[in-house]
Amino acid sequence: NGCTNCITCTILGDTIFLLGGNRGFETLGMGIRDLNGITKGAYNLNEIRGRKADYKNSIIVDDRYFTDANHVGKLEITSVDKQINIISGTFFFNAYNSYRRDTVIITEGKFRLKYTTN
Repeated sequence: NGCTNCITCTILGDTIFLLGGNRGFETLGMGIRDLNGITKGAYNLNEIRGRKADYKNSIIVDDRYFTDANHVGKLEITSVDKQINIISGTFFFNAYNSYRRDTVIITEGKFRLKYTTN
């Protein structure tokens, strides 16, 4: 997206939520799809039905960690204000790198962001 040391959030068609952030080489991303509409509630990050998270902390190509059926987490959307496009919530997840056979644990994530709808 071209931003450095920032966090972005997008809701596409009211059914896809994308969150991404970076700081230096460290990046974190999450995406969920809810055909009923993105609303307040809990979403499992387990790659089922387009719900996943990833983490990376270097410039190495094979250094990206992903949630999957065995390495899961949860995104909880605590509020969505569709009048002023503000969304907030919390998240945590375990992510696995099959090349390195290693797991990272992300805990106590929080966000409160203005989102775009493009």
